[in-house]
Amino acid sequence: MANTKSMKDIIRERYENRKSTTTVPALNFRDANVNFWKPVEGTNSIHILPYIIKSKNHPLVKAGKAEIGDPDFVMPLYIHEYVGPNKVSIICPNRTFGKACPICEQAMLYRNEGKVEEAKKLYSRHKAYYNIVDNNDIDKGVQVFIASYALFHEELMEEIGALNAELGDIVDFTDIRKGRLIQFRATKESFNRNEYFKYKSFKFLPREEPLNPDLLKHVYSFDEYLIIYSYDEIKKIFYEGEDDDDPDEEIIEIEKDESDDEEEIPIYEKEEVKKEASVVKCPAGGTLGKDLGKLDECDECELYGDCYETYKQHKLANKK
Repeated sequence: MANTKSMKDIIRERYENRKSTTTVPALNFRDANVNFWKPVEGTNSIHILPYIIKSKNHPLVKAGKAEIGDPDFVMPLYIHEYVGPNKVSIICPNRTFGKACPICEQAMLYRNEGKVEEAKKLYSRHKAYYNIVDNNDIDKGVQVFIASYALFHEELMEEIGALNAELGDIVDFTDIRKGRLIQFRATKESFNRNEYFKYKSFKFLPREEPLNPDLLKHVYSFDEYLIIYSYDEIKKIFYEGEDDDDPDEEIIEIEKDESDDEEEIPIYEKEEVKKEASVVKCPAGGTLGKDLGKLDECDECELYGDCYETYKQHKLANKK
């Protein structure tokens, strides 16, 4: 199915709805190979990568604002954390779908009884999931970054909105070829003896080096990880604990090809680099590997992947 939206459309809508309470189902990663990235105090530099919507359960698809095959770059969600004896993370059907939620009902009961602190413990948390590459550890590949929606995503969208207004165009910072390096500062804060990061000083910088397009093979389409519990299932987990390891909820889980995870960029000898470059020629008249991303035709070039490989091969060979 052809994409009905571009990433620029998605970025514009994410900016316009940066403070919206619209939410999505929670995620449950069951792939042991998932690497979760955490920022460090001080300056961080990351690349946020796009993913393709693959499920009708994606919130934009459910809302009729996107179709399967469209791109996105974030998965915002409200979740109830540490529910029941097994400390399960559960989507909030109230904040997500406008449906009844036994946890929210109990929180409302506590609040009406004047038990404000007990109620707060049951509130859902607003988070945002991203596929990222750490610019200081690119060899680690795609990692998943889970951030506070308000503290990170809203700030990110505010800054990209300001840049868009300045340039008079929407900057697709996620583009694998001509995207931006996102630099920001994380400062450690504490509240009630809990530490967390606040994020500020966002910058969208030109990339010093292009990214490997093969990274897109390893991004996670977050909508494929949705676990949707019914009202009765949530109630059972919340009040009684989860004693059934195989509930009847719909579980959609991505299957990653382990051979892709183990694939490495080949390292060629200098002679092999020269031979490889002579086989494939730049259709725009440039030099394969040398003019990567510098020509107007690069954006739509079918040989972009080959050009990137040649670029990396030359770089590796010249280090010897």
